[in-house]
Amino acid sequence: MNVTPISVAEKIIKDTEHQMNNAVLYGVTEDGSNFELGRAPDIYDLLDSEYPSKGIVGLAVHTTGWAAPLNENGEVDGQPSKHPERRRVAIVTVMTAEGMGSALSFADEPDDIITDSSGTGQLSDALKECLLRLS
Repeated sequence: MNVTPISVAEKIIKDTEHQMNNAVLYGVTEDGSNFELGRAPDIYDLLDSEYPSKGIVGLAVHTTGWAAPLNENGEVDGQPSKHPERRRVAIVTVMTAEGMGSALSFADEPDDIITDSSGTGQLSDALKECLLRLS
């Protein structure tokens, strides 16, 4: 098996629940397996904590929430949770030394997993900082 951030994200998101009370942070091992490091309502609280680095080559974040269609400007009109076309979504984002990848699924189409190998922004930065502290 070729272990990549996307392959790890797909493995975690398979058969996921689409409504979790807490975000989950996993440590990812060299063979692509994972184990839970912690749970919290706010993923950034988890990413600000310290963890033992033994055996960890990456981190995975698993969260759920609401998604809504984008308008012509590429933005959501209002809060996704209040949008008339909202959908429950689960997303797993993984960062390793090889890069970043994510897998997303909607509650109404759980077998249709969407992957992405790009990652920028606040979550990407927080994952990178947490991973660097493990090294």
